[in-house]
Amino acid sequence: MVCLKIAFTLGARPQPPRLDGKIVGGKPVKIEEYPYQISLQYYGSHICGGSIIGPNKVLTAAHCTSGSSASSLSIRHSSTYRGSEGVVIKVASIAQNPAYNPSTISNDVTVLTLAESIKDSDIGKPIAMVEANAAEGGREAVCTGWGTLSSGGSSPRQLQAVDVKEVDRKECNTSYGGGITDTMICFGSPGKDSCQGDSGGPLVVGEKQVGIVSWGYGCAHPEYPGVYAHRATPPRLDGKIVGGKPVKIEDYPYQVSLQYYGSHICGGSIIGTNKVLTAAHCTSGSSASSLSIRHSSTYKGSEGFVIKVASIAQNPAYNPSTISDDVTVLTLAEPIKDSDIGKPIAMVEANATEGDREAVCTGWGTLSSGGSSPRQLQAVHVQEVDRKECNTSYGGGITDTMICFGSPGKDSCQGDSGGPLVVGEKQVGIVSWGYGCAHPEYPGVYAHVAPLRTFIDKNL
Repeated sequence: MVCLKIAFTLGARPQPPRLDGKIVGGKPVKIEEYPYQISLQYYGSHICGGSIIGPNKVLTAAHCTSGSSASSLSIRHSSTYRGSEGVVIKVASIAQNPAYNPSTISNDVTVLTLAESIKDSDIGKPIAMVEANAAEGGREAVCTGWGTLSSGGSSPRQLQAVDVKEVDRKECNTSYGGGITDTMICFGSPGKDSCQGDSGGPLVVGEKQVGIVSWGYGCAHPEYPGVYAHRATPPRLDGKIVGGKPVKIEDYPYQVSLQYYGSHICGGSIIGTNKVLTAAHCTSGSSASSLSIRHSSTYKGSEGFVIKVASIAQNPAYNPSTISDDVTVLTLAEPIKDSDIGKPIAMVEANATEGDREAVCTGWGTLSSGGSSPRQLQAVHVQEVDRKECNTSYGGGITDTMICFGSPGKDSCQGDSGGPLVVGEKQVGIVSWGYGCAHPEYPGVYAHVAPLRTFIDKNL
C-alpha cells in the first residue's frame, strides 16, 4: 500500500506497526449505509480511508498524509466501490496535527479541506463526532473500509464493514507494552478486526465517530486489538448559518468570500484597504497564488470584485490540533477602491471587556445541519456565553484566544469559517470551530480578536 511505503521511507519506526488495510470477519456493504466513508487517493490511487465531517472537510489519519502535498491528494466520495463511481474532489489543504509522532503514532489525525464542497444532492454526508467528554468503556462500534479480507488476502472492490467491541484501555496498554497514549483507543473482537481497513477510516458508535483507524500488530489477533486515534476533541468546521436571515452586502460591507482557485471556501473581513482577516485553518497549507477574495457582493460566486492574494501572514502560534490562535492576515495584490461597496471593519480593542455581549455573524454557510448552501449572504444574532461555562461544555478546550457565542436555535456553525463576529461596529471574533449545530450545550467558538491584536496589528 502506498501509505505504508511512505511511512517506511520516512524511517518512522524500526519495528513498524500494522498499517496494511484489512477488514477481517466483516461483510460487504453499500455506501448508502455509511455515506460518510471516503477513499483517500494519492495521484488517483486509493491509499487510505477517511470520513466526511463537513461539506468540504474530511477527517483521516496523519500517517496517511505525512510527507504528501495537497496537490497529490484527492478524495472519492459517494461510492461503494474503490477506484470507480462516485465523485472525485481534489484536496485544497492539509491540516496535519503538529503533535503527530510517527514513531509512537500518537495524535494520528489530519483534517483535509477540499477544493470544493460536496453537493447536497450527493450520497456523501457528514458524520457527527463524539463529544469531548464522552465516557469510554463497553462500547460496540462499526469500522468500514476497503481493506483486504484476510491476512495476506485479496483487497475487495466493494466497501466492507466489521463490528468490534471496545477493549479496556489498561488491558490494551499492557498488550502493547505501554504504547497506548491518551490519544488512542482500542477495539477488537474474536476473529474480527479493522486491521486496518483502511488506515484513516472511521470507527463509529451509534451515529458518532469515536476513532480513526490508526495501527496495531497482527490481524484479528486475540492479544492485539486494533488501535484507533481517539476522536474526543473534534472541531466543527462545516459552514452553517442556523436561525439567521438573508441580508445584503450593503448592510455588512466588510464581509468577503475567500476563494481557492475561484471556489468559495471560507469567509473573511476587510480590515484595511488591502488587508483581509480570516481564520488560520482556512489558509493552512495553501499558497497565496491559490487564493483570492471576492468583495462587494451579496452573492457567493458572482458579482462584486475579485482580487488575488499577494501574501499570507498565518499566526505561527496556530495549533491545528486545539485550533488555538486561529487567525491569518491576508495582503491583497491591489487595494479595494474607495468607490466600491467593500469597506473595512474596526477591530475591538486589546483590553476590551468580555461578557454578556450580543453579536452578529455573517456568511454563506448552509441554513441547517445538512441543509443547502445559500447564494445570498446570511446573518445571525448570537449572545456571548460565559467563558467558564463554555470551557466546561468543551471539556477544557477553550483557550484565552477563543470566545464563545450562541443562542437557542441560532448559530454561525460555521457560516463561514473565517468570517466576522461583530459587536456594534467592531469585530470581536473570527468564526473558528465547535460541536454540532445550534446545540444548546455547545456554543460556537470564535478566535478572540482582542488578545490576537498584537499579531494582527504587526501585519497591517
